[in-house]
Amino acid sequence: MEKKWYRLDNAAKIFPVTKNSMWSNNFRVSVTLNEKIDPERLQKALEMTLPRFPNFSLTMKKGLFWYYLEHREGCPQVSEDAANPLRRFRTNKNRFLFRVRYYERRIAVEMFHVIADGNSSMLFLKTLAANYLRLGGVEIPNTHGVLDINEKPSDEEMEDSYQKYASFRVNKPRKERKAYHPKGVELKYNEIKIITGQINLRKLSEKSKEYKATITEFLCALLIKCFLDRQEREGARKKKPVKICIPVNLRSFYPSKSFRNFVLYTNPGVDPAYGNYTFEEIITQVHHFMGLNINEKNMNAMMSTNISSERNPFLKLLPLFIKNFGMLVAYRMYGESLTTCTFSNIGKMTLPDEMMPYVERFDFILNRQRNNAHAVSAVGFKDRLNITFTSKLVDSDLERDFFTSLVKMGIPVKIESNKNYEGE
Repeated sequence: MEKKWYRLDNAAKIFPVTKNSMWSNNFRVSVTLNEKIDPERLQKALEMTLPRFPNFSLTMKKGLFWYYLEHREGCPQVSEDAANPLRRFRTNKNRFLFRVRYYERRIAVEMFHVIADGNSSMLFLKTLAANYLRLGGVEIPNTHGVLDINEKPSDEEMEDSYQKYASFRVNKPRKERKAYHPKGVELKYNEIKIITGQINLRKLSEKSKEYKATITEFLCALLIKCFLDRQEREGARKKKPVKICIPVNLRSFYPSKSFRNFVLYTNPGVDPAYGNYTFEEIITQVHHFMGLNINEKNMNAMMSTNISSERNPFLKLLPLFIKNFGMLVAYRMYGESLTTCTFSNIGKMTLPDEMMPYVERFDFILNRQRNNAHAVSAVGFKDRLNITFTSKLVDSDLERDFFTSLVKMGIPVKIESNKNYEGE
């Protein structure tokens, strides 16, 4: 019987190209319950959940012209968590592109970005956690992102929504100035530094409103300020722009039901060549930049530009090894070099009321970046926002500046880290 296969969605095409022997574009979502995790029960919950999410039952193959995804039978085994999570995914030998790990009361799902984005991965995690609790006797309805595992997956859930919604009204130029990148001593390639700050969500929201900004705009502006201060301390003669890459969930503009990737990016920032910026000036600039750029028309122009390149008849006929070379060159020109760091906030998680007493927190962690020194991610639940820095640098100056700034503004922060470093 012929196996079902899928083309990589438009966003996913770059991920296998940039993957190397030491790194792949992974991320991690996790939920902490109020009881210690039973591995056997978790394995059974995974086996119940996986058939509802066909985008997780995939392996990646290499074709003559493109990489593609092929259906894979079976179910991966859950495993104990590691001190250095988010190890690269090996895509040979018919391997799954996600893993489920556990530690004490925590269930974590790590995945190669080629199969899903952060929003759809949270649906998987919520449904997995709900099935785990159901096996323990808790009755939980299929609401608030907990899917019905007896419902047949629809074709729309596996569609490439970029292809469906790109209008090709106009294309958007990609040209931007290269951004500032922090210098510092790097960790070993197989190490990752993770620092999470638990923030009082009410006080953070109140402070953001004082500046007439959203939480994402406020935190983005604070990141920019901390990077500007770091660049100033480094003493560079010619200062570069500090820009933050912000993923935008396109499901807020289109009625997509896809469980695959459906995000684009916008890069708010400031250029210190124009002079010194106060925090108020930075937050005003970020707020207006986001308002001008995060709208359906602008996002569709970006989407159309990306799809047009993919549909170019000449490029389609090029062998994969030539495409890979060209895409790597394009990535160096238009990828991480244009931004200082990524900041992804997937918002506040909701659950069925029956499930709430059993869940303590959610976490969302991006992998250390291929080139950039830092990545930042955030997720809210109940009265807290967990914001996590991942870094390949030994020093924690940026993280310290960021969280200290919040405390000085009257926003309490509780710090956690997977490691202890000199100077912390």
